[in-house]
Amino acid sequence: MSELAENLKSRCKALGWSQARLSKEILSVTGDRVSQQTIAGIETGEHLHTRYLPQIARALGVKADDLDPAYSGTTSDQGMSDVRQADIVPPRLTEMERDVPVMGTAAGSEQGSFHFEGGVVDYVRRPPALIAARDAYAIFVTGDSMEPVHPQGELRFVHPGRQPRSGDSVLIQLQEQDDGSVECFIKILKKRAGGQIVTEQLNPAKDLKFDDAKVLYIHKVLTMNELFGV
Repeated sequence: MSELAENLKSRCKALGWSQARLSKEILSVTGDRVSQQTIAGIETGEHLHTRYLPQIARALGVKADDLDPAYSGTTSDQGMSDVRQADIVPPRLTEMERDVPVMGTAAGSEQGSFHFEGGVVDYVRRPPALIAARDAYAIFVTGDSMEPVHPQGELRFVHPGRQPRSGDSVLIQLQEQDDGSVECFIKILKKRAGGQIVTEQLNPAKDLKFDDAKVLYIHKVLTMNELFGV
């Protein structure tokens, strides 16, 4: 096991944090997204990902070289060798309101569904594209049916006011069940025709069809480019 992996596991253990908790804290403290899968890969030594080391260290309350003494502050895979670090001025976190609700979810059926459960469980910072979208919300992906596009544990922002188009990722909410639960799905929209909503699932690869009359909402899941106005 690498020194980085040992130090990371030791620091998380001292704080009582899981990999999922660390992923959430990184997002909260730095505004950057480092998935649970990436953290797991570092802990197992599968990959080093030194490009994420400053964010991880900041969330853990230590310096990057406390986790990895060999860390030099640069990486070869950033693709930014022609840009001086001093020229990069990131937005202050205080300029990004932490008011987007994260809805609690629980695993559902083998079809890759999940259920909204427990109402709002957290709040995360509001990306630029959602400044005026007061009804926007976020979820942590449950299940692996949409990997690798939407890996389990990743945070996703949903914009109810954006009209989804073919090829967009969407969050579909079915009408309330007899027990009061609401079954939901994240899929890729293919088409709406003949009273049906046809979507694509990635893992395993197949089409899923929904009766339009039984769908309560179909909301657009924003891409990273859309979140930051690219």
